[in-house]
Amino acid sequence: MPQELIKGMYVKKGKVDFVLFEIDFNAELLAKMLVDEKDWFAKNKGYGKIRVMMSKAGKPYCALDKFVPEKKESVSVSDHLENRSEDDGLPF
Repeated sequence: MPQELIKGMYVKKGKVDFVLFEIDFNAELLAKMLVDEKDWFAKNKGYGKIRVMMSKAGKPYCALDKFVPEKKESVSVSDHLENRSEDDGLPF
């Protein structure tokens, strides 16, 4: 899954039970990332997705999700029915 670590963004567990996470960020580094990735955001109508992930060491971190689903080839009904016979003995 294509993703990129967001430099200058730090995730900490909330200090009270109703706060799940606190995200601290360096405004200069975040602004630079937004400018550097402007083409990516433009392709996605101005939107982006940030994932809060867990490292193998157990520390949370933020990553910019750049996943693009692959377009699947369309399959026609006749392609599905190509190897089937009309009379297969089934009552329905």
